[in-house]
Amino acid sequence: MAILRIPLPQGLPQFVQQVPLDGRTYTLRFHWNEREESWYMELADAEDVTIIAARKLVANWPLLHRRPDERKPPGELFVIDATGPGVDPGLQDLDQRVQLQYFDAEEMEQYR
Repeated sequence: MAILRIPLPQGLPQFVQQVPLDGRTYTLRFHWNEREESWYMELADAEDVTIIAARKLVANWPLLHRRPDERKPPGELFVIDATGPGVDPGLQDLDQRVQLQYFDAEEMEQYR
């Protein structure tokens, strides 16, 4: 049972990183949408095939929720607002006020 904090670079309007989640490697792509003043994420498998595209980062809300796909991780990704009120992340907020966390499959069983 584990919650994994995924470190994110600060101050970059777009970036890509690979992360191991429940024993499999995934690619996460992030980009800042200036017009909406919002972050978006894409999830891809190890072969760089998109599983989830253009998912808006909403604070304290499950990012993989309602996305039925056997290729996605069995756990859940959240952008957690460390200050509590659940304000969506701004351009400079990633890995500062908000953190990306992965609740593994075993951890999520407690909430089902």
